[in-house]
Amino acid sequence: MILDQDLIISDDQAVTGDAISTNIVQIDGLGDVMGATGLEEDLYINVQVTTTMGSGGAPTLDIDLVSHSAAPTDGAYSILKILDDVGLGSLVQGYAVSRSLRGLPLKEYTGVYFLTNTADFTAGKIRVWISTVPFATNLS
Repeated sequence: MILDQDLIISDDQAVTGDAISTNIVQIDGLGDVMGATGLEEDLYINVQVTTTMGSGGAPTLDIDLVSHSAAPTDGAYSILKILDDVGLGSLVQGYAVSRSLRGLPLKEYTGVYFLTNTADFTAGKIRVWISTVPFATNLS
């Protein structure tokens, strides 16, 4: 798979606690994706666990798509829940999910916010990117 470097939000980011993505994508002039923009292809946000998540406890993970006119630094500007309370046992290497960005109010700067619940992770890496093709088959 070929990824556009400008659309990679997290490239094998180690996620051990609450954090903003390592990269904030600057999206100029998209407004509402597939709304009045005239784009001919859908866009998708893709998440893939690249290294199995580990912990001494039983944490769960939320991942929110965040977008704002200034670079977001936390989850305050969430516009889409990508993952919601996914448990440690599911977060194994290869786990993936894709969500359509159709109709979302994307602002100039877009990233993701990782939120750990109950306990922190001690290991694990995640890749997040935007593409015109969904990566995961469990698209919603």
